[in-house]
Amino acid sequence: MSFERESSLKGQEINFSRENRESSVRIVNEEKIGEGKFGIVFQIEADIAKGDATKRRSFVTKQFKPLDKPAQASRKAERSLQRYNLAKEAGLKVFPTYRLNKDKSMAIMTMGTRVGRQEEGGAPWILLAQAEKSHTLQSLEQQLISKNDESSVKELMTQLITESRKAADNNVYVPADAYFLLVKDNQSKGHQFDYVIGDYDLITDDQEANLHERNYERALLFAKIVLKSNAEPDCDFEKVADEVYEVAMQDDKTR
Repeated sequence: MSFERESSLKGQEINFSRENRESSVRIVNEEKIGEGKFGIVFQIEADIAKGDATKRRSFVTKQFKPLDKPAQASRKAERSLQRYNLAKEAGLKVFPTYRLNKDKSMAIMTMGTRVGRQEEGGAPWILLAQAEKSHTLQSLEQQLISKNDESSVKELMTQLITESRKAADNNVYVPADAYFLLVKDNQSKGHQFDYVIGDYDLITDDQEANLHERNYERALLFAKIVLKSNAEPDCDFEKVADEVYEVAMQDDKTR
C-alpha cells in the first residue's frame, strides 16, 4: 500500500472511545480516500499498544466538517454514529466497529481482514469511494476494470441489490454515497469485487412504500458512478445495471 499524502495527524496519538471502552492509536501513515459535504475520509495505518507489544493495523477515519468548528463537527459525528447503529442493527454490511475521538470530531472504523492486506502473496484489496474528490485505480497506478470483468461486475450489482433489499425490509434507506467499493486485481483472472456500507451521514429510518425501489436505484447508481471512474473508457456497464434492476423489481412482485 502506498501513502502519497501526509496529513497533520501523522505521528499524533489519538484516543477513541465507544460504550465506555477507550483505545489509543498512533497514526503512522494516512491516505485520503475521498471528500464530501460532511467530512474527509482517510485510510490510515496506526500502531496500537497491546500490553507490552505494539501492533500495526489499517483503519478508516473520517474528519467531520467544519474542521475549524469542533462543536458543529461533533453534532454531525454523533448523528453519524446513531445511523451507523441503525444500519448495524439491520444486519447490513458495515465496518465492524465505529468509535469517536474525545471531542467527537472524528470517527475511526475497523475494516475487518480485507482492506489494505495482501492475501496469499497477491494484490491488496483497495477501498474506493464514489465522491467527486476520491482517489481512483488510475491515480493509484492500478489496473483499470475492463470488459473482461463484466460477469464479476454483474455479481457485484446483484449483491448490492440483495443488500439494499435487506435494508428496505428493515425500513432503512441507504443512499448511493454510503457504499464503498472493494476491488482486488487478480491479474490474468481479472478483478475481484466486494463492497461495504461505510458512510452513514445520510442513512435514515424510512417507512415509505417505495423504499425498495429507491434503495435499488441508489445502490446501482453507486455502482455506475464508481465503476465509470475506475474502468477502461470502452466499458459501459449501464446495460448490466438495468438488467439487474429489472430482475430485482420482478422478484419483488412475486415476494
